[in-house]
Amino acid sequence: MATIGHVKTGFAVVGVLAVATSALVLVKRALEARRDDRRARQIARLQAELVAANEALEAKTAELDRRDSGKPVRVYIDGCFDMMHFGHR
Repeated sequence: MATIGHVKTGFAVVGVLAVATSALVLVKRALEARRDDRRARQIARLQAELVAANEALEAKTAELDRRDSGKPVRVYIDGCFDMMHFGHR
């Protein structure tokens, strides 16, 4: 038969477990918030880098468009790329 002392001890253990569980949940949420903040900062940094690279690319493209002389462009490629016609069966 449980005495009043056993009941009080049981309630104390349950109370301690509840407080410990609540503390662990709060720590977990704080760590998740920190991780999410770190990810948000990383995403913002990458977006800023992407915007800067896009602006630099647009500036370079505009510069190349201004320098376009209208002459045909010839590109020399060293290699063997003609492997798909009937001569190479």
